[in-house]
Amino acid sequence: MRKGNNIKVSLNTGNKRIRSAINKELIGKEKETKVKEKEDSLSDGLKIVNKHNKKVESIREKRIGKTQLEVRQEIIEDQYEKENKRIFFKRMILFFVIVFIVILAYLFFEYGPIFGISITDSNIENVKIDIITADSDIYKMYNEELLVYSNQQVTTYNKNGNITWTYKLDQVFTPNIYIFGKYMVISNNINGTFYLFENKKEILNKKIEGTIQHIYLDEYGNMAVEYSTSLYKKVIGLYDKSGKNLHNAYLESDAIIDVKIMEKGNKLLVAQASSTSFKIGCILSIFDFKNSENQSTQIAKFDNNFIYNLTISGQDIIILLDNKLVKLNLNTNAITEIKSFNSTQLMYISTYDNYYISVDKKLEDGNLYSITTCDYSNNVISQIEESEAPKSMVSSGLLTYFVYQNEIKVINKWGVEVKKQSLDTTPKDIIVFNNEKSIALIYTNKIYIMNI
Repeated sequence: MRKGNNIKVSLNTGNKRIRSAINKELIGKEKETKVKEKEDSLSDGLKIVNKHNKKVESIREKRIGKTQLEVRQEIIEDQYEKENKRIFFKRMILFFVIVFIVILAYLFFEYGPIFGISITDSNIENVKIDIITADSDIYKMYNEELLVYSNQQVTTYNKNGNITWTYKLDQVFTPNIYIFGKYMVISNNINGTFYLFENKKEILNKKIEGTIQHIYLDEYGNMAVEYSTSLYKKVIGLYDKSGKNLHNAYLESDAIIDVKIMEKGNKLLVAQASSTSFKIGCILSIFDFKNSENQSTQIAKFDNNFIYNLTISGQDIIILLDNKLVKLNLNTNAITEIKSFNSTQLMYISTYDNYYISVDKKLEDGNLYSITTCDYSNNVISQIEESEAPKSMVSSGLLTYFVYQNEIKVINKWGVEVKKQSLDTTPKDIIVFNNEKSIALIYTNKIYIMNI
């Protein structure tokens, strides 16, 4: 037992000695670390002092041998250089501040009205154009201005009602006018002549052998001219803005509903009516001129339906049919239904690149009308209800103009009412221009321009 006790005491004593040694070693290392840190700190401080002393010494050496006047002049020049740097820095800051303010002001005046923010309180009566209109007159938006064709002359007006451009037709004919952005085509469909304008400047005057039915434009000035000849009933000639004939597509005699120029003229999307003795429908085909000059590929067919509108959204084609809105994928040709018109009474619908706007009358409550904005995955962006049905709807993107019996309402994409204006009478036509911020109300003997 004594031996056992001696062993225990010996072990405890040994452990204490080991711990004591370890503690001493740790304390020693900690002291060494602190000393080293102090030495490093002193070393850094000495380096800074030495660097400053060297700089002072360098300046002093440069001044050795110079007169007091020269040294004073050198000091003045050094101070002048520092002052110039300080002024330059301040000017740069001021420049960036001014640029920032200018950008904010531009965004405010350009997009503020779209969100219902405006510093003006304009009324329809403020801008009036006196003009005698006829049934053959044409009203469109060109280059973000109001375009009016009347009596063999094309005229454009800005948001203030001022004339900005006129063009007199050199022949007497009833024109057809087609517009896409800064490009405009005026065609004489009877004799096959058409004129192409870019930013109000005539850049092309061309005649083809045939009778023109319709012309389709893209954002590059390419033109798909639908025409017929004594040999071919349906031809689509694709021309660039210089008038060069890029490709020709020869089709069956069925009526062409719509044509979209794709991939800068390398492809054509063509919608045609299709009829047999049993049913009537529509066919969508693509002409791929990179692979074959006149071979088309049918990508979709809709029986007992009519195509009213086509909108290209990325790799999808948004198709408005009689009873539904569908999405056709160009890679897989899969068709997905976006909206059915069976559960509601559809009154108006407009489609855009990424979303659509619809006005529906609720069947369960005949006194309410729903104005809905959705993307093509059917996510609701905004939805509001009205107790009165609009007589017409004109939508141009972020803003939609609803014309009622005695007033006009402007509602943006997010369902915010940005303007409301009383009307004496309902106009016969409506044109939106000036980047959506102006609307021309066309009457028989005058045009009113409303700016938001």
